[in-house]
Amino acid sequence: MQYIQADEWDLSSLSLKTTHDLRKEDIPVCLQTEIVCGNEKVILMNIFAPRNYIFWNFADSYRAFSFGQSAFQNYLATRQDWKERLIEINELCNPANDSFFSYHLFGGLTRGFNDVFNDYDHEDINPALMDGFHCSIAMHAYMYENMRKYLELQLEYFGNNAFVKDFAGDLFSFGNEESYNNIFRMVISEKNINQLHARIPDFGKCKMNKAAFFHAKLRSPDFWPPSEKENIPLDLMSEILKARASWVISNLRLTSIAIAKNVINDRIWGVPKYADIRNELRRMFDTELAKFPVIQTNPYENNIYDCPTF
Repeated sequence: MQYIQADEWDLSSLSLKTTHDLRKEDIPVCLQTEIVCGNEKVILMNIFAPRNYIFWNFADSYRAFSFGQSAFQNYLATRQDWKERLIEINELCNPANDSFFSYHLFGGLTRGFNDVFNDYDHEDINPALMDGFHCSIAMHAYMYENMRKYLELQLEYFGNNAFVKDFAGDLFSFGNEESYNNIFRMVISEKNINQLHARIPDFGKCKMNKAAFFHAKLRSPDFWPPSEKENIPLDLMSEILKARASWVISNLRLTSIAIAKNVINDRIWGVPKYADIRNELRRMFDTELAKFPVIQTNPYENNIYDCPTF
């Protein structure tokens, strides 16, 4: 990771085009900005994926990290002095009130203040797509080394799987995440879909078609059990779901695997007849998730304990 010091004025000069220009070929770039309010100092990090790549597992919103980040943003949202400070910075550095600056680049600080900072004036930028190559996070200055270590651990654990090639090219040319997901799936999975579908015996005898079998968005793969009216035998249901799980594990990011595991923990799966299938899917998901214990780390944890107002 390359770390670059950049104050709020440096960030205000950036645009979608110039952020592309500052991205490096083979390593992520982090712009670090120090913001002071009264006797409190925070570090804002804007991290960009390598050029022609998108984030895959690195800097993703795993549950532990999301909990800490949300707690920090909620803490800021209770502070009138921080609200006034951020409004002041925005008025000075961003007189046009361009949400690329106030909502995206300063998002690690401003997203708790949705009544003031929002993305409405930049409707051509889908936040989910922006997050494909950029993330904005903030923390108290004294926990900076903790955060930096966490990010370096992510890169160490994920290696080449931290980022994937941006198959779609310009993220913004397709308009929404659904389009991007469809393009990505078409590129990497068409052969897998056909092979797995053909491998399952008696698949054509059930009412579930091939499209339903692989109905899985990148962020929220579908692992709900089929409805009773589809009348799928348990052994066939098991083969279908294991094949789908194998595809998700091979092709999607770890957050999708964690989401899939969370779905099969739902009480709808608690029917005793599903126990064997449920346990087999858990084994498959846990085997993959266990390779990356860093995703269970919350770099904000000490910060939460140190601030009784959280």
